[in-house]
Amino acid sequence: MPPGNMGKPRSDQGIAPYGRGPVGRHALMPPIRGGDQMNDYPNRKWPRLRGYDYSSEGFYFLTICTEGRKCLLSTVVQTENSAAVVKLSKYGEIAESYLLSMEGIDKYVIMPNHIHLILHKTNGKPITSDVRSFKGLVTKKLGKSIWQDYYFDHVIRDKEDYLTKWNYIENNPAKWIDDEYHP
Repeated sequence: MPPGNMGKPRSDQGIAPYGRGPVGRHALMPPIRGGDQMNDYPNRKWPRLRGYDYSSEGFYFLTICTEGRKCLLSTVVQTENSAAVVKLSKYGEIAESYLLSMEGIDKYVIMPNHIHLILHKTNGKPITSDVRSFKGLVTKKLGKSIWQDYYFDHVIRDKEDYLTKWNYIENNPAKWIDDEYHP
């Protein structure tokens, strides 16, 4: 089960402590321009918990999506007893082989266009390096990238949160039709 201390704030990794936004090279990036006009991009929510050290020991719930949310990884089949079974594609089998080689995977499910997993971090590396490594290995094996650029994360804060995410992963195939990632 998750430990009581789920991480600590840190300011030396490109994130200002306690919600002040990006620092370092990220703060110096100029706005993206198209010709002479500024593009009207929507304001994006900062995707990470501000001030949190993502290399600290703890439990994390991650979602990694395929590019364009294309259903490349598996299919979800309803059985006679109304249980849902995930049937992996060739791409899904390759992704699973690299998931199983990752240190600290507690639970995962490979859905048609995304992967949910609970990762127990203990190696001191930031989550980004684990995700980058996973995506890179799968890409190298396939000879092309099938992943969207980003991933979604959630810092698991306590036992109840852990069990909620565990159950979500466990029940995700049965709820595929109602899933937000369903095409």
